[in-house]
Amino acid sequence: MGETPFADDPRWKVPPSDRALRVVEYVTRMVERHSERYGPFDGTSTPEPELERRKRAHWWERGPVFSTTDRGRKITVLAPGERPGRLTAGLAALFATAAAAWTALAYLGLAWLPGVLTSQPGLGERPTTWWWIVLFVLSLKAVGLSSWGLHALVRRRFGQRSFAKSVVATAGTFGFTAGAALHVAGYAATLADGERFRGERVPDLLVLIAVLALLLLAVRLLWLVFALLRVKSRQRLIHRLRAKGRRFDGEVESTDFHRKWSDERPQFDVMIRYEADGVGRAFRAAMITSFDRVPLPGFPVRIMVDERSATLVEPDVERSGYEFDSDWAHYAKPSNYN
Repeated sequence: MGETPFADDPRWKVPPSDRALRVVEYVTRMVERHSERYGPFDGTSTPEPELERRKRAHWWERGPVFSTTDRGRKITVLAPGERPGRLTAGLAALFATAAAAWTALAYLGLAWLPGVLTSQPGLGERPTTWWWIVLFVLSLKAVGLSSWGLHALVRRRFGQRSFAKSVVATAGTFGFTAGAALHVAGYAATLADGERFRGERVPDLLVLIAVLALLLLAVRLLWLVFALLRVKSRQRLIHRLRAKGRRFDGEVESTDFHRKWSDERPQFDVMIRYEADGVGRAFRAAMITSFDRVPLPGFPVRIMVDERSATLVEPDVERSGYEFDSDWAHYAKPSNYN
């Protein structure tokens, strides 16, 4: 086979498996971009107003998103017309489900630690049987599905990727602590019967893991409370500025890309320019966006300012000039980026 069109690009100097994945992602993005701009590959055409609507839709999910206070994953968004996120019974149930899946995974996995079988004779040879391994694989699947669902719900409701990841990590830490505690309790039950099986003590490694997990859980829970208060405060500010802030028409004057990514989304510093009371003003803001939705200079934004100079910047979907850089490939996150 001949050289691929990506052969000279250093981003493609990766193992064949990763390279194939990058090619698939690249082609998928090309198809999506073509469909967005020119319509689907079925011989039909999409009316120009519909194409324009697609370019402007769901900016709070796809970008660009601006912030004058935070950067990267800590940038908080709130979908237009939505109220600030709340804790609900459904969210608590999903958190409990993820924690339970982690508990099962931790309990099944920690049974393979040295000394656990001898300190808990009730386990017998179970961890070496095929059905124990099947349970471990099923619990691993449950962890993936429940954690993904929890992350998606928290990110959609509270609009911050950092907070969503912290909630999932806390659920995982809770489950891991519970799994280790179950093993320690199993050993304690043997002592309650007044027996010492085979002269073994509770495995030191298991105790160390349980103590460390408990300490980490305490720290995560404390941090999560403050993170929740902070993200709710950010969303309330966005809601208030939209409702009561003084509005100005502005535009993106320039973008500065530092080759940093929040997950797969490139991060920028941007210069915003606007005019207030006949005086031209400018300020810098952070921005994250999809790599194929990087605003060009002149991109229209709406600026909302309150009496304490708190500032909200959002794309202005009602004005012309809503265009993105067509040379977007170098904004994509390289597969070998750490």
